[in-house]
Amino acid sequence: QTRGCASAGNATGSFAASQTLDARRGQRSRVGHHVGCGVVQPQREAQAARLGLGPSLRFLGARSDMPELFAAADVFVLSSLWEGMPLSVMEAMAAGKPVVCTAVGGSREIVQDGVNGLLVASGDSAAFADALISMADPGRRSAFGKRAAETAAAQFGLDAMVRAYEKLYEELIFATRKNR
Repeated sequence: QTRGCASAGNATGSFAASQTLDARRGQRSRVGHHVGCGVVQPQREAQAARLGLGPSLRFLGARSDMPELFAAADVFVLSSLWEGMPLSVMEAMAAGKPVVCTAVGGSREIVQDGVNGLLVASGDSAAFADALISMADPGRRSAFGKRAAETAAAQFGLDAMVRAYEKLYEELIFATRKNR
């Protein structure tokens, strides 16, 4: 039994995916929590109401209790049309959550499709829904979540940051000495 998913940012794609997911399942047993706010928030809430997702999608606004929200979620969803380097994905992975996100921007650099999460082409609602449906399997979620936490620690943890700074300082010192 899944508890639900958490999403952040632009939820347009996840609305369409949720609609497809519900149509295939014939039920609304999952609850999604969308964290974040912005100028389009009223339009997103109206869109959710038009799609009949009101009871199954909650808009939480800006939050400071993300660790608790991640702990309550089974899957993290990011359906951006474009992205830089999504901190929300890194945080979800560090919390041990599998990620389903669109293959845009920095998401492609940190989510390894089929390893620690799933990448879906932006705008492909049916594929997004299929990816979410596949996360109903507790074993799959657990395996992806474990590998997501490992990836986050290896690439974005304190030790990785210290190593990156050490390397940068060594390169700067070498370049300075070379140019003397």
